[in-house]
Amino acid sequence: MLFSPLEGLLDPKEEILLALDLDERPLTHERGAPLRVVAPYQLGYKSIKFVTAIEFSPVPRAGWWSLGNAVYPVDAPVPPGRLRKKKN
Repeated sequence: MLFSPLEGLLDPKEEILLALDLDERPLTHERGAPLRVVAPYQLGYKSIKFVTAIEFSPVPRAGWWSLGNAVYPVDAPVPPGRLRKKKN
């Protein structure tokens, strides 16, 4: 799960999406059905596939990757030099 302050999730500049479909068709299992989080300015492990529940927390919490290996931080922004497009 992606754990971020609610303000960050709602910030249009972050472009975070909860995707139910792709190209006007329901997501397939391979693409992350039933729901997928798309977080383009976070490292890939923050764009979660196969979402079945969402939990909101008043503080950031470590998810599966962060708990399993300290190399993966709770907040994982893509370094600006690696972005495919500039953040608005």
